[in-house]
Amino acid sequence: MVPNKRGASLFFYCPKCGFKEDVSAVVEPGMRPALRPIEARCPRCGGALTVRRSHNLTFTYCRNCGYITATYSPPAVRLPVERRPLMSWLKNAVDRAAQNKVEIGSGELVDVEPEGGGDVDVLTLRVSIQRDYAESLRPLDSVFYADELTIVKDELKAKDCSGEVCHGYLRVAAKPRRHPPPGSST
Repeated sequence: MVPNKRGASLFFYCPKCGFKEDVSAVVEPGMRPALRPIEARCPRCGGALTVRRSHNLTFTYCRNCGYITATYSPPAVRLPVERRPLMSWLKNAVDRAAQNKVEIGSGELVDVEPEGGGDVDVLTLRVSIQRDYAESLRPLDSVFYADELTIVKDELKAKDCSGEVCHGYLRVAAKPRRHPPPGSST
C-alpha cells in the first residue's frame, strides 16, 4: 500500500490491484498521528467497517471479526447495445489496427500442437525479429503470422541477438487450421 493525497484527504493505494482505502489522521494530545479508516461501525463487534466497490458489487467488511456483506448495484450502461453503433465501433477499431501494422520480422513454422480440445493451435515458429521488438515481446501480446492474428504464449526462447536482428523460437496461439503447413515461412 502506498500513501497518497487527494486534496486534504489521505488514502492508501495499491499499485498492483488498484485498491484504495481512505483514512483520516487523528492526533491525540501528546501522541503521534494515528491513521484510522473513515467508515461506519460493525453490527457484530463495533469495529470500523470498510466499504469497497468492485464493478457492480459493493462489499462492506470488518477486519476485526470478518463480518462481510455484498450488495448488487446494476451497471449504468445497458447491454446489449444497438447493433449499428457497435458495428461502427468495431469497424473503426479494425481500421486503426490495420493502419498500425508494422513488420517486425519473419518466421518459419516448425511445429503445430492442438490445444484446448482443438479450439486453438499452438504454433512454434523459428523467427528472425528486429532487436527492439524481440526484447519487448511478452506473453499475451498479439502478432500477425501468415495474415492471421495470433497471441504470444511465451517469451522468445533461445535468443541470439547479435546485431540488429534476434533469432530464436516463439510460441503463439492461433485459430486452428488457418496457418501454413510446417516447414513453410512467411
